[in-house]
Amino acid sequence: MRIIGGLAKSRRVRMDQRLEIRPISDRVKQSLFDILMYDIGGARFLDLFAGSGAVGIEALSRGAKEAFFVDVNGKCADLIRKNLNELGFRNSVVLLSDSVKAVESFKKQGEYFDLVFVDPPYEKDLIKKALKVLEDNDILTKKGCVIVKHHKKEPVVTCLQIFDERRYGDTVLTFLRKTR
Repeated sequence: MRIIGGLAKSRRVRMDQRLEIRPISDRVKQSLFDILMYDIGGARFLDLFAGSGAVGIEALSRGAKEAFFVDVNGKCADLIRKNLNELGFRNSVVLLSDSVKAVESFKKQGEYFDLVFVDPPYEKDLIKKALKVLEDNDILTKKGCVIVKHHKKEPVVTCLQIFDERRYGDTVLTFLRKTR
């Protein structure tokens, strides 16, 4: 997998075939960052269910101020650290944690994010849990946005306001923001 834009354009992000990571396609990633083009510079980016860290690393490459990566799998967290180290991105934090506990911890610490990317394993009912914890623990800045990558058959049910949705074959990107 490669970085497709910004400072680290064309550099590789390591993957580990032994890990059950469903990587984001270049087409979906390019579309995501085209949509976020004016929001990414200087943003605090949270990558939940980070896997290899490819999306958060792309955000850093394109000018995010800092990125936080959360994954429950220790091997994924190690892979993210290796990728960040090899690419020279120091403005990042990697947390080995369940996404619910991580979001609750961010709220307690007063951490807020401009962009939150949610890409859980498909068909495990994790989207609903992730969105519920984001609703209950308001960690979005005033103009913050949550982006959920999901299968077209998985509904996004939330109190957050859906303001955009894009389809790419079976993959959907749903964009949400606070209603208040």
